[in-house]
Amino acid sequence: ALQIIAGNDFARLTTLSLFACGVTVSATMPYQSLYAVKELGMTDAVFSLFMFAVSVMSVICAVSLGALSDGMTNRKPLVLWLAACGVLGYGLIYWSANMVVFMILMLTLVPLTRAVFSLLFSGIRRELDGFEKGDATAVNSMLRAIFALSWILVPGIVAWWLKASVTLAPIYLVAAIASMVILAAYSTIT
Repeated sequence: ALQIIAGNDFARLTTLSLFACGVTVSATMPYQSLYAVKELGMTDAVFSLFMFAVSVMSVICAVSLGALSDGMTNRKPLVLWLAACGVLGYGLIYWSANMVVFMILMLTLVPLTRAVFSLLFSGIRRELDGFEKGDATAVNSMLRAIFALSWILVPGIVAWWLKASVTLAPIYLVAAIASMVILAAYSTIT
């Protein structure tokens, strides 16, 4: 599977993008409640209700964008737009350190950018249609493992990096940089 990924530009760049997509979530999710409650001043109850709303928006965005992309022959512009939403959304959360900005962006741009995950997988499935079934299955499994690797590596690395920081806001800088990686990698796909 790794040889197939390494030998195919689309698969290689999509793999990098999927790992970066995992980084956006694995860098922020473990620390998000601490950031919102301890640094921005949300109460536990407000944060719980807010995260429910974010989850609903994430599902709406994923389903809507998935349905939209099903009719597209070229998903690249949509993936690039969603990655740019991540750069902007996560970047503004990091830069502002403001509860209202955090809430607005978590309900708008962040759910949009999280929808990029399913678009990356559907794009690689389309690319693998010409491969033998066993090869395509192996590549899909490897891509899932690489995405999961971000959840193994990133939270610990971010925690180590944050121990010298007085704020948890850099988690959103990491997510913005990872979104830039998706934007850069996917923009080179032809």
